[in-house]
Amino acid sequence: MEQFYHRRVVVLPDKALPSSFIDYTKGKRYNANRILEWLADAWSDTTLCAVGLTDEDIFTTKRDARGQVRQPVNKGTNIQVYTK
Repeated sequence: MEQFYHRRVVVLPDKALPSSFIDYTKGKRYNANRILEWLADAWSDTTLCAVGLTDEDIFTTKRDARGQVRQPVNKGTNIQVYTK
């Protein structure tokens, strides 16, 4: 990553995801939006970008300009594609 982005990369120790981020509505899945907010709170003033890696199942909710939940145009096993 350092070579590709030409930025210093720091790998922090593993951190368990809070159990309060789990949603059981469609099985055990973590809320990606809450994970991103959690990561943002951990950033320092000098952090340009944070990348979180997990092998847990995660989900995010996309909304349109009216606040309606958007459905993916192509839903795969591990990836969901949304259009603008």
